[in-house]
Amino acid sequence: MAFCGKFTPVVPGEQRNFALNFAPDLAAQGPFSADSIASITSVTLSDPSGTDPNPSALLIGSPGVLASTWVVQTVGGTGATTFMSGVPFYLLTMTVLTAAGQTFILSGHIPVATAT
Repeated sequence: MAFCGKFTPVVPGEQRNFALNFAPDLAAQGPFSADSIASITSVTLSDPSGTDPNPSALLIGSPGVLASTWVVQTVGGTGATTFMSGVPFYLLTMTVLTAAGQTFILSGHIPVATAT
């Protein structure tokens, strides 16, 4: 699984689209010609700290493919289903299957801003 870095911090009550770019993985490699995303296998959201008992509840709707190489997912919410301020970061992981039969996994941290 490739780590793509950190997104800009979120605050509780916020809802945003997050996207990861699979272009470097889809570029021609070895015996494969330039590949393409055939399907999004999964998008998961986890809380490595264990503070949020149900981080997957923050995934809104279905993920989509944007500009043929990006996978985008809406994340967040309001009320009881929202980013928790005690969570240092959430881990967003996206898995795709390509037309050539390859599986690629990318992830990124979604930091939660602390109250000032």
